[in-house]
Amino acid sequence: MKKTIFTTLLLIACVSPVLGAQWLHVRVEESHRGGETVKVNIPLVLLDAMMPIVEEKGFRGRSSRSPIRFGRHHRWTIEELREVWEIVKNEKDYELVSVDSDDESIFVMIRGGDVLVQSRQGSTSEMDIRVPIEVVDALFSGPADELDFVAAFEVIRSIGDGEYVSIKDRDSTVRIWIDGDSGQ
Repeated sequence: MKKTIFTTLLLIACVSPVLGAQWLHVRVEESHRGGETVKVNIPLVLLDAMMPIVEEKGFRGRSSRSPIRFGRHHRWTIEELREVWEIVKNEKDYELVSVDSDDESIFVMIRGGDVLVQSRQGSTSEMDIRVPIEVVDALFSGPADELDFVAAFEVIRSIGDGEYVSIKDRDSTVRIWIDGDSGQ
């Protein structure tokens, strides 16, 4: 059985460039001397083929029995996060959180149909995360005590091209994006 699954996934990966499939790219580049570059290019059809395995193995989501931590003292359950999301998601563009200090600036906002998280630590580190509102809705579409990662992936796949994560600091750069080019 494992051999059949592996062969099928390998075949999908080989045929994807010919079909003009969309690709999920992850690139990590270390800029210091002797630094490495890691490039991961995965055809979305391969991830599609893996979703039934994810569902079968029970990796649907995170249980509310272990709350999500925000900082040292703040813990929220999935249900609490879902309730907050239902209140804020339909508002127009606005800033949810703004923290500005001498050392760091953090902004969480809804703008143009996306949830944006931006963090700046002086001039040495930048982080930008973009999550379309539809993806967050799909994530919260699971049972009351779970996040539905499978549904979120399906929405990301339907949205298609775009950069979702960009992190830059003194020593490294991380990017996660989707496009139609297999050779990034």
